[in-house]
This record gives sequence, structure tokens and C-alpha cells, in this order.
Amino acid sequence: MKKTILCLVLASITLVLRSGYAQDKPLKKIIWGVTSLSASQWIPWLAKEAKIYQKYGLDTELVLLRGSG
Repeated sequence: MKKTILCLVLASITLVLRSGYAQDKPLKKIIWGVTSLSASQWIPWLAKEAKIYQKYGLDTELVLLRGSG
């Protein structure tokens, strides 16, 4: 009895975790302008490499904006 309950709990947890990553709709394309390559601006680049944007349905293109104010 305990093994059956344990199997059911593990199966339901697995299904819930797998369904959280599924994308049924196409990714929304956005272009993000980044003004510098300083340590404070690394987060968008690291998030893109870690595919965090894709997890939330975004197809992000990061563009480095060169120039001065």
C-alpha cells in the first residue's frame, strides 16, 4: 500500500514538473538594447545563455548600443 502511494506521488510530481516547461504557443520576439558591457549589464546576456527567456516564452535578441551620450 505504501509503495503504491509513493509511486502515485512521484508520478504526479513528475507530471507537474514536466508540464511547467512545455510551450504550446510560439515564442514572442523582442529586441533588447543594452547600453554597455559592464558588470552590471551582464545579467541579460547570462539569462539568454541560460535560456531563461525561452522558459517564459520570449525569443530575445540582445543588441549592444554603441555610442556616447
